[in-house]
Amino acid sequence: MKSLLGSVVFLMSLFLVRQVMVGAGVLTSGTTLLFLVGLVGLPLGAIVLVEGAFEHEFRAMRERIERLESELASRDRSDSSR
Repeated sequence: MKSLLGSVVFLMSLFLVRQVMVGAGVLTSGTTLLFLVGLVGLPLGAIVLVEGAFEHEFRAMRERIERLESELASRDRSDSSR
């Protein structure tokens, strides 16, 4: 539900920005599509980049945790065999 609300707010703000820019004469109706594609594409590209970085970091953390767990398990086995 939060993502739907976020999408609606994002689209409303996008429309508001477009209206202000058209009203100011910066944007014509012909360049509106290019503007909207750029305005939507930039944040989406940034989200994809950040998501990829976090995914890489989480994978590295998961591997470290698994390695530490296996080391701890091997120490426990060696301690119990003494």
